[in-house]
Amino acid sequence: MTHRFCGRGVFECQYAPSGYPCRFVTFACFDWVADLAGRTVCEDVLTQLNTQWDGQPSPLHWVFVIQHNTKPNHASFLSRTFRFLTDANDFPFVDRRQAVVLHANTAVSSRPSRGGSGAFSACVFSPSAQLDCSGCRPTVCMQPGSLRGTDRLGRCKDVVFREMGECIHVFWVRVPHFITGTAPDRTYPLVHAHVHAASELADPRLCSGPVPTTTKWINDSLDCVVRLSATALAGRPLEAVATTVEPAVIEGTRKRVGHAAAELVEWAACSFCHGKQSREANQRHQADLWEQPETDALEHIIHSLTLLGMTYDLEVADSSLHGRMDGDAGYVQVVAIRGETYEDCRLHYDRTVPKLGSDLVLVIARDRDNLVPAPEEFQRVYEAGGGRGLKFLAYQTLVTCCRITEDKDALRRSLDDILPTDQRII
Repeated sequence: MTHRFCGRGVFECQYAPSGYPCRFVTFACFDWVADLAGRTVCEDVLTQLNTQWDGQPSPLHWVFVIQHNTKPNHASFLSRTFRFLTDANDFPFVDRRQAVVLHANTAVSSRPSRGGSGAFSACVFSPSAQLDCSGCRPTVCMQPGSLRGTDRLGRCKDVVFREMGECIHVFWVRVPHFITGTAPDRTYPLVHAHVHAASELADPRLCSGPVPTTTKWINDSLDCVVRLSATALAGRPLEAVATTVEPAVIEGTRKRVGHAAAELVEWAACSFCHGKQSREANQRHQADLWEQPETDALEHIIHSLTLLGMTYDLEVADSSLHGRMDGDAGYVQVVAIRGETYEDCRLHYDRTVPKLGSDLVLVIARDRDNLVPAPEEFQRVYEAGGGRGLKFLAYQTLVTCCRITEDKDALRRSLDDILPTDQRII
């Protein structure tokens, strides 16, 4: 845009090279929602414009709102945005059908963040905008129902930037006025949305480029994962060892990006419940739709690998499954699955986890109640067949062994007896 100058109540400029006019206004957060004598500052501005443009309806294209709220999705803030974009009866000479409301968040943290005071930055379009908001895109969420936890924006096209921490967002916006609505021109609202660090902080969520959904979700979740050294192993003989191993496991997991990051969670979050598929593929493959089962599954991965890493050499970042450990019989691939029952975990393993030829595989399974399985339960697990070089180990058995063992050498001797060999062990 070029030739910006101050108009009467609005700023005016022109789109280059067409020269088409562009009108925009700016608001501070409080002015967007504050009610003084029954009217807001926004309503006062619209009243003035409506009077000024009386008889000559004119479009208002952009509204920039600096935003800092007590919670990420303040009801009053979103309700005001919805009314601005959808209420055609009030201020009829101020055309907002092609408008974009840009919420500019004041950062909640100097580091990448998932929540806290402040808000999401977002571009919100009117319901009539001819934009394609289906699918899952890097950096921004176009179906933010789960992210926002509210539907106050209703039919509006709501495009939310996932990063809430201090950063620089660089993006291109498709201006509604220039979209024809025909099939070849139908497009995503934002393209080339990148995230840059505002300081020298190194983080995969601030990569000076597009940030995949899974990269953002996994790294946010890892920031909040419960540490074994502070819970199950607190006060136990191997607590100090866990304190050393767990950060390395977490950092190795952070290095999984793209499809590898998505598979990490998909392999761990059981997709069956009592033998029936419990979640659709669409939900399992879109991190914007992930909820508590995926959060619990990621925690299960970290805890399982930490327990094994206390006595075995462990590779996380470059492993084929969740991890690879060096046992006496050679390399053992490790996969952790958390589900409703142990039989569900076996079914999920057979249907979802890739098979790695001759590699030995250890599956650390955890049921809903974290119980030690009865012998007949694991018998049913192995009756599924295909058990050569495969061993299922209950997470409760593993964590209990690590809790009661006095030192790393004793732990190694205990775990050597339950690792997979070239023959099936029941």
